[in-house]
Amino acid sequence: MNELLTKLINKINFDYAKKFDLRKEQELSFVPVNMQDGALFAVICLISDKELVLKHVESVLECKVKFIHLSEPNFEEFFAEYTKLVTASHPDKPGVSVLAGGGDKSSSNTLDSDVQELLNKPIDIKLESIDVKLDIPDTQIQKTPAAVASILSTESAPQANSTLIHNIHKTALTTPRATMPPELPSAPAAPVAPIAPDVTAISKVESPKTKKIGEILLEAGLINDKQLTIALAEAKVLKIPLGSVLVKLGFISIKDLKSALSAQKGSDLATAEQLKALPEAISTFPEDFVKANKVIPLSAAGKTLTVGMVNPGDTRTINEVIMQTGLKPIVIMITHYEFEKFVQTYYQAEKKQTDAILRQLEKDSENIEQGDTLWEQVEREIQDTSGSVSKFANQIITYAIDLKASDVHIEPRLSGFVVRYRINGMLKEVFKIPPKVESAIIARFKVLARMNIAEHRRSQDGNFTIKYKDSSYDFRINTLPVLNKEKMVIRVLASASSIQSATREELRINGMSQEDLDKVKRLVSAPNGIILTSGPTGSGKTTTLYSVINTLNSEDVNITTIEDPVEIKLDGVNQSAVNAKAGITFATSMRAMLRQDPDIILVGEIRDYETLEVAISASLTGHLVLSTIHTNSCAATVTRLIEMGAKDYLIASTLAGVLAQRLARKLCPDCKVAYQPNAEEARQASLDPGEIQKLMSTNIYKMGPGCHSCSDSGYAGRLGIYEVLVINKEIRKLIAQRTHDVEIEEYAMANGMKTLRQACIDHILDGNTSIDECVRILGLASD
Repeated sequence: MNELLTKLINKINFDYAKKFDLRKEQELSFVPVNMQDGALFAVICLISDKELVLKHVESVLECKVKFIHLSEPNFEEFFAEYTKLVTASHPDKPGVSVLAGGGDKSSSNTLDSDVQELLNKPIDIKLESIDVKLDIPDTQIQKTPAAVASILSTESAPQANSTLIHNIHKTALTTPRATMPPELPSAPAAPVAPIAPDVTAISKVESPKTKKIGEILLEAGLINDKQLTIALAEAKVLKIPLGSVLVKLGFISIKDLKSALSAQKGSDLATAEQLKALPEAISTFPEDFVKANKVIPLSAAGKTLTVGMVNPGDTRTINEVIMQTGLKPIVIMITHYEFEKFVQTYYQAEKKQTDAILRQLEKDSENIEQGDTLWEQVEREIQDTSGSVSKFANQIITYAIDLKASDVHIEPRLSGFVVRYRINGMLKEVFKIPPKVESAIIARFKVLARMNIAEHRRSQDGNFTIKYKDSSYDFRINTLPVLNKEKMVIRVLASASSIQSATREELRINGMSQEDLDKVKRLVSAPNGIILTSGPTGSGKTTTLYSVINTLNSEDVNITTIEDPVEIKLDGVNQSAVNAKAGITFATSMRAMLRQDPDIILVGEIRDYETLEVAISASLTGHLVLSTIHTNSCAATVTRLIEMGAKDYLIASTLAGVLAQRLARKLCPDCKVAYQPNAEEARQASLDPGEIQKLMSTNIYKMGPGCHSCSDSGYAGRLGIYEVLVINKEIRKLIAQRTHDVEIEEYAMANGMKTLRQACIDHILDGNTSIDECVRILGLASD
């Protein structure tokens, strides 16, 4: 028996204990200890019915009762020792003659202060586990901790679960004890916490034949074998659960994942509403404890605490929760993906650290003399690389990575500077830079990018690389003089691991229909020709080309690129960068490439006739050329190439296909709102009568109020909207005849091409995006 139980045994005052019937104490699982300040202190089991114990005590002694809680195994040990003492020293106690036992007498009239402090708290240091069987067919909760068993008591269970709880109270434990009555008493449940999941959600339900999450999703038809293979490879690289990878890749929604996990675990998962933590609950656990144990505090009510856990069967963590809070935990299951989002929302260590650095910067700025020259300010700050300026610069970059920002804007206002991030295509202000230190911040980034810190009158370009969270990230910087100050934009380039982790045999392009994907596969399998991707800046053109290159990359082909700059480093691909100062342009580099025996050439952008001319020459000599161009549609690309100065018959002979694309924000699957649009709303997206009727007769979705999953934005991630034009024989004739791009588009549509607007409407009907988002990226529908 541990020291704490021994101390409790020694504090029993038998003057009060002998007033109670031992059989009733056994039945109700309680032991009277001592009277103090007009209240009887009693030891009870965590699964004891407090109401019944209270009524019984009040019928014997008209006094208040304070409870000391013990887990099931420890109470059994404590009660057995208590029975020995009673039968040996107090045979006149009611009920003693029924039981056998022996032991030494030990009593005291007062409670020690250390025991007093543990009143009304679970005091078990080692909470062991028991097996509980529910009266539910083919369902078993294995190794439910005693701490969780307390949740199943009537005190903390919601009214809706009273029947299930009654069944649990009536269920026999698989490990019987000598002092256990044939049936535990039960009582009607009383509702407490507003957030109360189904009881089965608090325990991990498994069996030796539990299906893997991938198998469940395959059987449900939510993913295919290829998607599973891709996700498994990604999960191995990123070292995160398969389900989270499938959500991040866009193969399934968070709702699909939760349905599959619910089927696998045999329990419901937390809803989006339950995951909105109350502010007062956030500080319940230290941040390190939350991250290490994947447990999040959600709400507290009375003596209960609702927590979300990725692994609700983790008894060690549940025991730690009890020890830290002294509250009974109500455990609900959450996904790993939801845990990551929660931590990002509520435990932003980088944001807290940034706030501290900003406060230090404000303090430091007070010491900067107004008369100091710009150079003196910059020189003072950059000499100490461990100072506040360098720390703040680092925080700007790492925080952008964490929030998955594509661009960082450091720009002047009429009073001071601000830092804005472009997230999911939209700019959002994140920081305000304290006055007098903005020049030092910009200078710090210039030093990182090896730029001229003394030059402020002309635009400059630079780049740098950092390692963060076991990954390498590249950044491209541009400065521009504005209002006698400098504006800086930092482009966050994608990590190579996100592309290389996928299997090279499978081409996947986020948001592209299978029909269009098959067209692209046929295009890139050709031995020669020019394939272009078109769209505005930031629409994902380069990422699409990298996905194609990664698929084509093998030992039997030579792939060479010329980029400005190299955005993603790929193993096995020969990548060159444009350097205008050294006279290395797209055109000159391509001429050199042709002497490198290439099979496939990637050109960062065709922006002038000289580059286009070399690309056409390379295609005519048997090379496959991939590049990007800035146009609004596939058909408009043909017109743009002719305007650059290329001969129409050369374009007709070499152009193999064009991909036009945009990036649309995806609606948050957890809070998006279903509705039926009226005719006016439908006409904003399309003027086609059939499409308008389809939109009006279908339950589509619009942006919701925001929730934990989407950081209250209503959108979660982005998907591609694509238009794929395959240049066939008839279109080549139209190009050679200098036909207007409208006629080319009409012919292509008549032969099965889906326009950007049609692709966007498909995504609206599928519930992926909204009419408002379609209008934002494509404009109002027009003739």
